[in-house]
Amino acid sequence: METPVSRRTLLGVGSAAAALSIAGCGASTENEPQGTHEATLVADIDEGEMQTAQQEAQAAQQDAQQRFEDGEIDREEAQQIVQDARDELEALQQDTSSPSPNSPQTVETRAALDAMLADHELVLVDCFAEWCGPCQQLKPIVKQMAADTAATVVTVDIDTLPDVAREWQVRSVPTLLLFVNGEPVERLMGVQPYDRLVEVITRYAEDE
Repeated sequence: METPVSRRTLLGVGSAAAALSIAGCGASTENEPQGTHEATLVADIDEGEMQTAQQEAQAAQQDAQQRFEDGEIDREEAQQIVQDARDELEALQQDTSSPSPNSPQTVETRAALDAMLADHELVLVDCFAEWCGPCQQLKPIVKQMAADTAATVVTVDIDTLPDVAREWQVRSVPTLLLFVNGEPVERLMGVQPYDRLVEVITRYAEDE
């Protein structure tokens, strides 16, 4: 007869709740700069849904423990249920780690720009200048792209980041560049109508 295994031994931690502490779930943001969390983590699901998912996973683990102790399933099956619950929560955390902000994100350093391109699959970059009249015309349309499409919208002042403008061969403003997984796929110059931008962004969003 198989020797009984304690909850600590089965889960590998002191409690089922501790087993749910998966790579960042519920991580503290005390040391984050003011505004960083709000600007970069606009979750696809709300906090209530995340809590529900955590509670369901914990219940599944506790049920597996009870069934194991009652002899309904063996240790390997119980541990697989525990691992499956962990995997589901980890996948959920990854899905909400880099959602698209619903307002344009202004970057002032190359490092910040590179981070945005790395963290988001679909990025619309608006290269503009404060002195540019057409850029001001395009501004509200660009803002709508962040709210109405799947793209993360980033604005780059070519006077602040002239090296980026040279590298990307931005010879006039406004110039819009669409990136997919960090690679440029579309270049649009001048003021673009709302419908045209939605069409382009949606086409690439559907291909993801």
